[in-house]
Amino acid sequence: MTTNDLRTALLELTPGQQIAAETVASGATHAAAAEAAGVHRETVTRWAGHHPAFRATLNLYRATLAAEQSDTARRIRGRALAILEAQLDTADVPTALAVLRVVQAQPSEAIGPIEAAAILDAETNRTRVNLPPLPTPRGLQGQLARLDGPARPSAPTV
Repeated sequence: MTTNDLRTALLELTPGQQIAAETVASGATHAAAAEAAGVHRETVTRWAGHHPAFRATLNLYRATLAAEQSDTARRIRGRALAILEAQLDTADVPTALAVLRVVQAQPSEAIGPIEAAAILDAETNRTRVNLPPLPTPRGLQGQLARLDGPARPSAPTV
């Protein structure tokens, strides 16, 4: 398998991965997603942690769900405010206040990139940065020493 083949495989989802991503995004466990996709639970966990296309798809589903929930909360909040305004002088105020507390605006949490290539490139760069430097090849050490010129004596210390 070439590097390009591997990159392509990491940027696309199989039908089983698609099913698993949808299942996990809907709130199911990795075990339930694995059962739906016909794979082992550890496979789904590995995809969720290391497969760029799977992670990007999961992030996209989560972002979509968060937006839908935000719209729903905004709609409910508007209705609760209308009830609260209409009932300010009645005993139903505590109920309207409780609803407002539940659906108050939550800061949106960062979900992550939704493009598999961005995830793959970030992981590649992170790995590259954490790798130790390669040793200088043996033959090159002598060539570099000749280019640097003869060793200069160090200045005497006093």
